[in-house]
Amino acid sequence: MDETTLITAGVALFTICNPIGTIPVFLSVTANMEPAKQRRIALVTGLGVFAVLTLSLILGAVILQFFGISVASLKIAGFLFVATIAWAMLTKTGSILPTQNQGSPAIVPLAMPVVAGPGAIALVIAFGKDNPGLVDYLWGILIIAVSAIATAVIFFFA
Repeated sequence: MDETTLITAGVALFTICNPIGTIPVFLSVTANMEPAKQRRIALVTGLGVFAVLTLSLILGAVILQFFGISVASLKIAGFLFVATIAWAMLTKTGSILPTQNQGSPAIVPLAMPVVAGPGAIALVIAFGKDNPGLVDYLWGILIIAVSAIATAVIFFFA
């Protein structure tokens, strides 16, 4: 795998996860919490993003094969889903996520589906399918780790 592929995959994953653009969601669901609890939720969200995307990378090809879904179909569906979310963000007013939550919002809704949503999951599954070697998977996990750490740091200081 060459450097261009790695950089492209990293930038694409960070862009699809969009931790900077989801800061308002993070602040909305943690609005009435103490700063220490908000920081803890930020770190747990990063761990959740890492877990969800790593499992998707490792098991995604098996799941696609089980359901008979091609990578091309997955890429198209992932693109359409991201485009639908973008359109909804442009046209809807108000939030579709609950702002009051009895439990911790770190995993649901923050880690999944806000940050590690269907678009990011489709991206890492396609990456794993296109790059099936062990070293490629290790690079994929490193890219996921960088994105998850960036998410945790951005939310931590939000």
